[in-house]
Amino acid sequence: AATSPDGKVFISSEATLSEAELSRHEAVHVLEAKNSPLFYDFYEDLQSRLIGTSPAYKELAGKINDQYHNGKLDIDNIDSLIPISRELFAYVHQFIQTDPAWASERFSGAFSDWDGVVEASRRLAQGLENQGAAGDAQGYGVSGRTAYPAGLRESAGRGN
Repeated sequence: AATSPDGKVFISSEATLSEAELSRHEAVHVLEAKNSPLFYDFYEDLQSRLIGTSPAYKELAGKINDQYHNGKLDIDNIDSLIPISRELFAYVHQFIQTDPAWASERFSGAFSDWDGVVEASRRLAQGLENQGAAGDAQGYGVSGRTAYPAGLRESAGRGN
């Protein structure tokens, strides 16, 4: 799936994620495209807790760099933090909302306060629900494991 600069979401017919996973991930990108305060509050909450020098962050950043930027970013350069964290934070929200135990296992080492990250994700989900944006992003709702692109989940050994 991909979100265009105007906030439209495009989903490949070869995707392998469920609607629930896709909608939560892409909702973060849609909010960013729309310059929503919900996005900026979430982003700032997670950015303030991110440990950019941790081995967990370096591993995640490397995977995102390879997958989304063809390995062209220097993950040790501060200028790479924004493009990598935008994608990372969408994954964090996606999995906190759909598989919290796995999210904790996979992402918590990259943050100084995992409980704060979970709370920020909960606030974002509540804000989306209050706006009706979650329903818009989910389209027809969740119908199990349909095909959508997996991205970081599959690259982390957590596919179909």
